[in-house]
Amino acid sequence: MLTDRVSKNLKKKCGIKTQEKIVLGFSGGADSICLLDILHKLGFKVVVAYFNHQLRISVDEEVLFVRKVAEKYKYDFRVGTEDIRNLAEKTNKGIEETARYFRYQFLMKVARDTKSAFIVVAHHADDQVETVMMNLIRGTGLNGLIGMDQVSYGEFSKSIPIIRPLLNVWKDEIMSYCEENDLVFTTDETNTDEVFTRNRIRGKLIPMLEKYNPKFKKSLIRMSDILHDDHAFIMQYTEKIIEDVINLKKKNFVEINIQEFKRHPVSVQRKIINDLLQHFTNIGKKKTFNLIENIRKVFSGEITSHYSRLLNDLHVIVEKDRGYLLENLDDMKGTGGLKLENEMTEVAIPGSTPINRNWYLKITELDIDEVRMIFNKNEDNFSAYLDAGSGERKIYMRKWQAGDRYVPLGLSGHSMKLSDFWINKGFPKRFRSDWPLILLNEKIIWIPGFQPAFDFRITDSTKRVIRLDVREDK
Repeated sequence: MLTDRVSKNLKKKCGIKTQEKIVLGFSGGADSICLLDILHKLGFKVVVAYFNHQLRISVDEEVLFVRKVAEKYKYDFRVGTEDIRNLAEKTNKGIEETARYFRYQFLMKVARDTKSAFIVVAHHADDQVETVMMNLIRGTGLNGLIGMDQVSYGEFSKSIPIIRPLLNVWKDEIMSYCEENDLVFTTDETNTDEVFTRNRIRGKLIPMLEKYNPKFKKSLIRMSDILHDDHAFIMQYTEKIIEDVINLKKKNFVEINIQEFKRHPVSVQRKIINDLLQHFTNIGKKKTFNLIENIRKVFSGEITSHYSRLLNDLHVIVEKDRGYLLENLDDMKGTGGLKLENEMTEVAIPGSTPINRNWYLKITELDIDEVRMIFNKNEDNFSAYLDAGSGERKIYMRKWQAGDRYVPLGLSGHSMKLSDFWINKGFPKRFRSDWPLILLNEKIIWIPGFQPAFDFRITDSTKRVIRLDVREDK
């Protein structure tokens, strides 16, 4: 019996108990009348909610009809209304999309007002076929080919699920139930109006496809079910590994581990990016497959650019083993604030010299005996101990210039282009042009954040030491 099947769907697949209050999205048509009658027989507490889209002349009569039906079953009745055609024009969206949005907003409000735990709607298997076909025609991925879920969260509420207990029930079964139980229902004349895409799919495309395969609808549902299982696996797999991929997450900013991201299959990479965009950005409907794929290719290295501005308010950055997805470049904090304000600045010895409003360079002169036991243990990349040498010293700070070379400690005195040094260190390109370089007699003696120069290292013959500290002025 259909009642038993729906009861099983509600209790086992949807997890609803009869003592829980539910809101039924009710139109007065055969589908919602059938579901209402079954819910009544099963003993559920129902709030009947009807939404008037103001699209049909006969709607006033329909409102009276659905009100009487609710009274017949002794259920609470709520009605909402919006001028959908006018709203669609104002928002430059389709009537179907606009109607769906405001209808579910109304149902969610009724659920909150009545303290109901679930929203139940009467979508059935034929609706599922039409939905999958619409998605396929528009272009879609796994999500669209799956169609509607029996239980869905998130789009309109994270706490109140939308339940579809008739999703495995065909329209002809619903019509038979209505006939067997003498149920009276209304007919929506817009269901045959071919100005709507869904109606053209129902009335023309599906009957044509059934000429090629009489069991086309069942085949499509079977495909949807198979893909649903595949999608469920991807979701569960992603849920397990995503925290290993993400280094840092907050509103409008995510940092990921690039190597960890690359370890996973392409389908999982796409799901990770989809989740990041959904939970940590405000891009909304700008989230398309092309956007997700372009981000994935930047992170995976298939697109070699280290910086992409894919939307006006979405930046994708790769810096060595880290990837960033952010809306505001100012959110890239840390040492990014270490920018030299002037092209060249003479440094006070000893003393403190401003780098910019927030950072300064401090130089201290010390005797070798004061640092002999500690300079080799220095792990602060923003401090350096150098041989003070002898004679007059003038130390400068300046910005990077074309042709700059560096002799870093650890290369046995070999010189290299500063640009190559930074590349080897994975130093972000966006920081390089304004980064302070510390020079003595035109030679770079230290680059804050890195090892000091080989020629100015402390040796056994060193007598005097200068300590350089770059600090933030807090």
